[in-house]
Amino acid sequence: EGLGASGAHWPLSPTELAELYARSPISQVANVRVPSLMLLGDSDVRVPPAQGRSWVAAIERQPNHPPVLALQYPGEGHALGGPEANPHVVQSVVAWLAAQLDAPIGEATA
Repeated sequence: EGLGASGAHWPLSPTELAELYARSPISQVANVRVPSLMLLGDSDVRVPPAQGRSWVAAIERQPNHPPVLALQYPGEGHALGGPEANPHVVQSVVAWLAAQLDAPIGEATA
């Protein structure tokens, strides 16, 4: 999943492909124990959004999985820095953290 359909187009040996898969986040979903927010740009060429969606879906298939949320931004690449996405990205991260930390937004703590 995380390495594409089969890796057949890569000039890698089966051993190298197995090592890459072992390091891939998709192979570690059973170990995810913390809430996770996945921000995806649908024009990301570094990490295709389908890989992020696969990771989220794999976590959701785990029994007693932690909260996980995927947000996808149209026309955005890996940095999610476009003028329309950026404010929403920041607001989404703050809201997610506040919800997971059970902390009101805008309220100072000592």
